[in-house]
Amino acid sequence: MSCFTEVKCESITDIECLKKALGRMGVTTRQNDRVRGLRRSVTADLVAEMKDRNDVGFVKDKNGYKIVADSDAFYRTGGKDKWIGQVKQNYLLFHNKKTLRRMGHSDIHQSTLTNGTIRLQVNVHTGW
Repeated sequence: MSCFTEVKCESITDIECLKKALGRMGVTTRQNDRVRGLRRSVTADLVAEMKDRNDVGFVKDKNGYKIVADSDAFYRTGGKDKWIGQVKQNYLLFHNKKTLRRMGHSDIHQSTLTNGTIRLQVNVHTGW
């Protein structure tokens, strides 16, 4: 039996950064479409197309986005918590880069440590 699950992700607020994060993970997205489930579907602002017949949707609410998915959608991704953690990590990468650029920083370098941690380094030029 399958059912739709909702997970609040209030730290996710920018749909463009979310699309880039999912793209970095190799996930194709659709906007304003149906989230396919085993026996039914729901509408979402952004839909992540999973490799099997189930999708994962992101629905905007007053505090950010919530994830909606058939409980079977995470079966092949290594588990719900792992997949959501990867989404959040990649989202924060793009969101932080966008924030730094908005603050006027352009010399931003990214590296990935052996444990999977993503490090951003910002070189600040003071003009002295």
